[in-house]
Amino acid sequence: MMLLTDRDRERLPLVLDEAIRIRRSHQFYLWAQGGLQSFLPHETLICLSRWPGGGRAEVFSRLPLPAGAEEGVREGCEALCQALSLHWHAEDRQPCSIAPAADCLLLKMLGPLADGAGLLHACDQAVESRATIFVFLGLPGAAGERESYFARLLLPYLTNALANLPPSTPSRSIESDLSPRQRQVLAGIRSGLSNREIAAELGLSPQTVKNHVQQLLDKLKVSNRTEAALCSVSTRPE
Repeated sequence: MMLLTDRDRERLPLVLDEAIRIRRSHQFYLWAQGGLQSFLPHETLICLSRWPGGGRAEVFSRLPLPAGAEEGVREGCEALCQALSLHWHAEDRQPCSIAPAADCLLLKMLGPLADGAGLLHACDQAVESRATIFVFLGLPGAAGERESYFARLLLPYLTNALANLPPSTPSRSIESDLSPRQRQVLAGIRSGLSNREIAAELGLSPQTVKNHVQQLLDKLKVSNRTEAALCSVSTRPE
């Protein structure tokens, strides 16, 4: 199997260069949902770090998060790190598939976002008793040789980019103020769909979707679709 295509060789240096420049949460989100998708396509990325006496958890998702999900991941960081680290070590510390829906912790924290295929990889710095774990959820299919290859290749860049981010603080769930339909429209916006494409997916008219988008912008207090897609990240204090 050829793991690197000509297009991969062309895009990879640009994606790695972007990773080196990441300093803010919204930059990480744009990278994860942009260039990184070419190599590790996913819907939600959970980043966990653990060290003696502390830890942190970050969630980057193009889908609306269930109310309290992000806070739940942070509060359960220690237990989640321990469970995922054990699974990773059992797989010889290599990138490995994970079925979040079968994992009671992830299922409890993320609900519907825990459905589907997932990929786990980690960096375990035993000398410092420190671990950094990445869980990619919502893969288009079961993780294979290509996904494992890129998980290994990109791990140092993911780890360094995460370390460069200022710790985020818990923020209110913006999505909790939205109606179920508005959450669906926001998910379409985060996936890069046009109003017409969202309308076709939801069985609505383009005009109805346009009205929902305007209501979204008003509720989120943003001026355009890009800001709406990033609001749950960019409204965190940094």
